[in-house]
Amino acid sequence: MVSMEDDTSEPGEARFVALKAVVDHLVAPPEEQWQSFQQLFHARFLKEGEYFIRVGEPSEYFGFINAGLVRFFYQTPRGTEFNKSFSQENQFMGAYSAFLTNQPARFNIQALEQTHMLIAKISPIIRLFNQHPCWEKLGRLLAEQLYIKKEQREAEFLLDDAETRYRHFLEHYPDLENRLAQYHIASYLGITPVALSRIRKKRKS
Repeated sequence: MVSMEDDTSEPGEARFVALKAVVDHLVAPPEEQWQSFQQLFHARFLKEGEYFIRVGEPSEYFGFINAGLVRFFYQTPRGTEFNKSFSQENQFMGAYSAFLTNQPARFNIQALEQTHMLIAKISPIIRLFNQHPCWEKLGRLLAEQLYIKKEQREAEFLLDDAETRYRHFLEHYPDLENRLAQYHIASYLGITPVALSRIRKKRKS
Protein backbone atom coordinates (compact mmCIF):
# COMPACT_ATOMS: atom_id res chain seq x y z
CA MET A 1 0.00 0.00 0.00
CA VAL A 2 1.19 3.52 -0.80
CA SER A 3 2.32 5.46 2.24
CA MET A 4 -0.24 7.95 3.53
CA GLU A 5 0.20 11.01 5.69
CA ASP A 6 -0.95 11.08 9.29
CA ASP A 7 -4.10 13.16 9.59
CA THR A 8 -3.79 15.82 12.28
CA SER A 9 -6.70 17.97 11.07
CA GLU A 10 -9.01 16.93 13.92
CA PRO A 11 -8.41 16.39 17.65
CA GLY A 12 -8.29 12.76 18.73
CA GLU A 13 -11.83 11.88 19.79
CA ALA A 14 -13.46 14.09 17.14
CA ARG A 15 -12.06 11.80 14.45
CA PHE A 16 -14.15 8.92 15.73
CA VAL A 17 -17.55 10.65 16.00
CA ALA A 18 -18.80 9.59 12.54
CA LEU A 19 -17.43 6.05 12.83
CA LYS A 20 -19.06 5.57 16.22
CA ALA A 21 -22.39 6.86 14.89
CA VAL A 22 -22.32 4.37 12.01
CA VAL A 23 -21.25 1.45 14.21
CA ASP A 24 -23.84 2.31 16.87
CA HIS A 25 -26.54 2.40 14.21
CA LEU A 26 -25.55 -1.04 12.90
CA VAL A 27 -24.71 -3.01 16.05
CA ALA A 28 -24.70 -0.75 19.18
CA PRO A 29 -21.62 -2.33 20.80
CA PRO A 30 -21.09 -2.19 24.57
CA GLU A 31 -18.71 0.61 25.56
CA GLU A 32 -15.80 -1.71 26.34
CA GLN A 33 -16.18 -3.35 22.93
CA TRP A 34 -16.26 0.02 21.20
CA GLN A 35 -13.01 0.94 22.94
CA SER A 36 -11.38 -2.27 21.70
CA PHE A 37 -12.58 -1.50 18.17
CA GLN A 38 -11.64 2.18 18.22
CA GLN A 39 -8.06 1.59 19.34
CA LEU A 40 -7.38 -0.41 16.15
CA PHE A 41 -7.89 2.68 13.98
CA HIS A 42 -5.50 5.50 13.12
CA ALA A 43 -6.20 8.75 11.28
CA ARG A 44 -4.73 9.04 7.79
CA PHE A 45 -4.94 11.51 4.93
CA LEU A 46 -4.93 10.95 1.17
CA LYS A 47 -4.15 13.77 -1.22
CA GLU A 48 -6.27 14.07 -4.36
CA GLY A 49 -4.97 11.48 -6.83
CA GLU A 50 -3.18 9.41 -4.17
CA TYR A 51 -3.87 5.68 -3.93
CA PHE A 52 -5.13 3.72 -0.97
CA ILE A 53 -4.22 0.50 -2.76
CA ARG A 54 -2.94 -0.38 -6.22
CA VAL A 55 -3.42 -3.45 -8.39
CA GLY A 56 -0.96 -6.16 -7.38
CA GLU A 57 -0.52 -4.99 -3.80
CA PRO A 58 -1.54 -7.07 -0.78
CA SER A 59 -4.73 -5.99 0.96
CA GLU A 60 -3.93 -5.27 4.60
CA TYR A 61 -6.02 -2.27 5.57
CA PHE A 62 -9.67 -1.41 5.99
CA GLY A 63 -10.78 2.23 5.92
CA PHE A 64 -13.61 4.49 7.02
CA ILE A 65 -14.01 7.85 5.29
CA ASN A 66 -14.59 10.89 7.50
CA ALA A 67 -14.43 13.34 4.61
CA GLY A 68 -13.63 12.94 0.93
CA LEU A 69 -14.28 10.66 -2.00
CA VAL A 70 -12.52 7.65 -3.53
CA ARG A 71 -13.09 5.52 -6.60
CA PHE A 72 -12.56 1.80 -7.11
CA PHE A 73 -11.41 1.05 -10.64
CA TYR A 74 -10.00 -1.66 -12.87
CA GLN A 75 -7.27 -0.96 -15.41
CA THR A 76 -6.54 -3.05 -18.49
CA PRO A 77 -2.98 -3.82 -19.64
CA ARG A 78 -3.45 -1.09 -22.27
CA GLY A 79 -4.31 1.45 -19.59
CA THR A 80 -8.07 1.69 -20.12
CA GLU A 81 -9.87 2.38 -16.85
CA PHE A 82 -13.30 1.15 -15.72
CA ASN A 83 -14.79 2.62 -12.56
CA LYS A 84 -16.25 -0.07 -10.34
CA SER A 85 -17.77 2.02 -7.55
CA PHE A 86 -17.27 5.02 -5.30
CA SER A 87 -17.10 5.57 -1.54
CA GLN A 88 -17.63 8.81 0.29
CA GLU A 89 -18.22 10.20 3.78
CA ASN A 90 -19.42 7.76 6.45
CA GLN A 91 -18.66 4.70 4.35
CA PHE A 92 -16.21 1.82 4.76
CA MET A 93 -13.80 0.82 2.02
CA GLY A 94 -11.08 -1.67 1.18
CA ALA A 95 -10.14 -4.60 -1.02
CA TYR A 96 -11.72 -7.14 1.32
CA SER A 97 -11.97 -10.06 -1.12
CA ALA A 98 -8.25 -9.80 -1.83
CA PHE A 99 -7.56 -10.17 1.88
CA LEU A 100 -9.90 -13.16 2.26
CA THR A 101 -8.38 -14.98 -0.71
CA ASN A 102 -4.81 -13.96 0.18
CA GLN A 103 -4.39 -12.65 -3.35
CA PRO A 104 -3.07 -9.30 -4.59
CA ALA A 105 -5.67 -6.62 -5.22
CA ARG A 106 -7.17 -6.67 -8.73
CA PHE A 107 -8.43 -3.10 -8.62
CA ASN A 108 -7.19 0.28 -7.50
CA ILE A 109 -8.63 2.60 -4.85
CA GLN A 110 -7.77 6.25 -5.52
CA ALA A 111 -8.76 9.50 -3.82
CA LEU A 112 -10.70 11.86 -6.08
CA GLU A 113 -10.67 14.58 -3.41
CA GLN A 114 -8.58 15.26 -0.35
CA THR A 115 -9.74 12.39 1.84
CA HIS A 116 -9.57 12.12 5.62
CA MET A 117 -10.02 8.60 6.91
CA LEU A 118 -9.53 6.16 9.72
CA ILE A 119 -7.68 2.98 8.83
CA ALA A 120 -7.10 -0.32 10.61
CA LYS A 121 -5.44 -3.57 9.72
CA ILE A 122 -8.03 -6.09 8.59
CA SER A 123 -6.61 -9.08 10.51
CA PRO A 124 -7.25 -7.72 14.05
CA ILE A 125 -10.69 -6.53 12.96
CA ILE A 126 -11.54 -10.10 11.92
CA ARG A 127 -10.19 -11.43 15.23
CA LEU A 128 -12.80 -9.29 16.99
CA PHE A 129 -15.52 -11.31 15.22
CA ASN A 130 -14.79 -14.18 17.60
CA GLN A 131 -14.65 -12.00 20.71
CA HIS A 132 -18.17 -10.56 20.78
CA PRO A 133 -21.40 -11.13 18.80
CA CYS A 134 -21.68 -7.44 17.91
CA TRP A 135 -18.56 -7.62 15.72
CA GLU A 136 -19.67 -10.83 14.06
CA LYS A 137 -22.94 -9.02 13.29
CA LEU A 138 -21.07 -6.00 11.93
CA GLY A 139 -19.03 -8.22 9.61
CA ARG A 140 -22.18 -9.95 8.39
CA LEU A 141 -24.04 -6.70 7.76
CA LEU A 142 -21.15 -5.19 5.82
CA ALA A 143 -20.76 -8.38 3.78
CA GLU A 144 -24.50 -8.34 3.02
CA GLN A 145 -24.29 -4.72 1.87
CA LEU A 146 -21.41 -5.55 -0.46
CA TYR A 147 -23.23 -8.59 -1.84
CA ILE A 148 -26.40 -6.60 -2.56
CA LYS A 149 -24.39 -3.81 -4.19
CA LYS A 150 -22.51 -6.30 -6.38
CA GLU A 151 -25.68 -8.15 -7.43
CA GLN A 152 -27.48 -4.92 -8.30
CA ARG A 153 -24.50 -3.73 -10.33
CA GLU A 154 -24.37 -6.98 -12.32
CA ALA A 155 -28.11 -6.85 -12.99
CA GLU A 156 -27.86 -3.26 -14.24
CA PHE A 157 -25.25 -4.19 -16.86
CA LEU A 158 -27.08 -7.31 -17.96
CA LEU A 159 -30.65 -6.00 -17.97
CA ASP A 160 -30.76 -2.20 -18.09
CA ASP A 161 -30.05 0.31 -20.82
CA ALA A 162 -27.65 3.21 -20.30
CA GLU A 163 -30.37 5.69 -19.37
CA THR A 164 -31.70 3.36 -16.67
CA ARG A 165 -28.18 2.79 -15.34
CA TYR A 166 -27.73 6.55 -15.11
CA ARG A 167 -30.98 6.88 -13.16
CA HIS A 168 -29.80 4.17 -10.77
CA PHE A 169 -26.48 6.00 -10.37
CA LEU A 170 -28.38 9.13 -9.30
CA GLU A 171 -30.39 7.04 -6.83
CA HIS A 172 -27.38 5.25 -5.36
CA TYR A 173 -25.07 8.28 -5.30
CA PRO A 174 -27.48 11.25 -5.03
CA ASP A 175 -24.84 13.85 -4.14
CA LEU A 176 -21.99 12.73 -6.39
CA GLU A 177 -23.11 14.00 -9.79
CA ASN A 178 -21.60 17.43 -9.06
CA ARG A 179 -18.49 16.02 -7.37
CA LEU A 180 -17.43 13.69 -10.16
CA ALA A 181 -15.99 14.52 -13.57
CA GLN A 182 -18.29 13.45 -16.39
CA TYR A 183 -15.78 10.90 -17.68
CA HIS A 184 -15.74 9.19 -14.26
CA ILE A 185 -19.52 8.85 -14.29
CA ALA A 186 -19.46 7.63 -17.90
CA SER A 187 -16.82 5.04 -17.03
CA TYR A 188 -18.95 3.79 -14.14
CA LEU A 189 -21.95 3.49 -16.48
CA GLY A 190 -19.96 1.73 -19.21
CA ILE A 191 -20.62 4.43 -21.81
CA THR A 192 -18.73 7.30 -23.42
CA PRO A 193 -18.85 10.87 -22.07
CA VAL A 194 -20.64 11.88 -25.28
CA ALA A 195 -23.36 9.30 -24.68
CA LEU A 196 -23.71 10.50 -21.08
CA SER A 197 -24.08 14.07 -22.29
CA ARG A 198 -26.92 12.98 -24.58
CA ILE A 199 -28.70 11.19 -21.73
CA ARG A 200 -28.42 14.26 -19.51
CA LYS A 201 -29.81 16.54 -22.21
CA LYS A 202 -32.70 14.15 -22.82
CA ARG A 203 -33.57 14.09 -19.09
CA LYS A 204 -33.60 17.90 -18.97
CA SER A 205 -35.78 18.33 -22.02
